[in-house]
Amino acid sequence: MLHLKYILSHRPAAAIVAVNLAIFLAFLLTSLFGEAASARFVGSLVMPGDLQMLAQRPWTPLTSVFSHFSLLHLLANMLLLWMFATALYESTPFDRIRRSALAIWFLYIIGGLAGCLAFLFVASPSQSLSGASASVLAIMAAAAFASPRRRYSLFLFGEVRLATISAIMILLILAMSDTPAMLAAHLGGLGAGCLFAAWLRRGRRVSPTRFRIVNFSGGDSDVPTPVSDASLDSLLDKVSRSGYASLTGPERRRLIEISKNLNHNPK
Repeated sequence: MLHLKYILSHRPAAAIVAVNLAIFLAFLLTSLFGEAASARFVGSLVMPGDLQMLAQRPWTPLTSVFSHFSLLHLLANMLLLWMFATALYESTPFDRIRRSALAIWFLYIIGGLAGCLAFLFVASPSQSLSGASASVLAIMAAAAFASPRRRYSLFLFGEVRLATISAIMILLILAMSDTPAMLAAHLGGLGAGCLFAAWLRRGRRVSPTRFRIVNFSGGDSDVPTPVSDASLDSLLDKVSRSGYASLTGPERRRLIEISKNLNHNPK
């Protein structure tokens, strides 16, 4: 059984997975009442390629990114989401992305909506869109930029960098796009993730004499600090490679102590 602390440490991904799972279970439930009920339920959630129908169902770009009607499609997207959303959330303790789990939700929804928009430019009126693939691609791209040296131990392959896994999975998803409209949706989500990653990297840019350090009491501030601090460099390097969760208790306390000292004693 998964430990409660483990679940909480993955709360952004867990919450999104829960919403997707709830909609899939609702779909299975409506299927018990016949094909007509199931078709009405699906039609109320998927985004149509027909603009007139879309105008009648303006909520569907949002609901479609949480809707799966195949167990395999759901499992594949949610497993990838869990892995990459967690990596992004835990990327660094001093990054803007750690301010709030809402950033993961924002990227998930923006990636999905970007995919919907790209889909509309290519789709025929008879086509419809559902699934979280565009959202997952957005999170995948952002995670690869945020923590490229993070490593995962994979069966038969050993330790593999997150950036390598991300590149392979992105190529596979794009190659499996069975229609031009689906490919456009996937590229739209990927593009949104790349734009978010560019913003993220810009926020992490460090000058030779200043770090952007978290004030663990709530805010963050730019404080001068010498880059020759071996202890701080070592901790930040470990976080960059393996995520904040990889730090031991004493290492976390040390990082907090360094941050407080820098905030309280600016030079």
